[in-house]
Amino acid sequence: MPLVLEPKQRIRIVLETDKKKPKEKQPYFIFRALSCREAKKVVRIADSVYEDTVTGEDAIDKLIEAINISLIGWGNMIDPESCEEIIYDTKDNKLDLIITMPEAQELMEKIQSQGVGDEELKNSELPSG
Repeated sequence: MPLVLEPKQRIRIVLETDKKKPKEKQPYFIFRALSCREAKKVVRIADSVYEDTVTGEDAIDKLIEAINISLIGWGNMIDPESCEEIIYDTKDNKLDLIITMPEAQELMEKIQSQGVGDEELKNSELPSG
């Protein structure tokens, strides 16, 4: 069955800077597979980030918009001030408050390649067999 149609198919992505942390404490993002149509939209948005007319602020907004197309959750995101977990909210996930510009670019690269390397597949919720 195509990945897009797998009901429990999820891709867990840990940023490179967090991979040295103990596995149970690693912040992670959960994405679903993109259909070709959605992937085209992500690519269009990503390509528009590098147009001469796009300001830095607009570029960040576009990256966040593209990431949010397939982002469906996260875990182990801890507020540095309150030390409480930041819960993912589908209506207002505040992604732009918890990642830096280079981290947004890293997520964007992984989304565009679907982030499905050996490590991500091991951590995904793909049905077996």
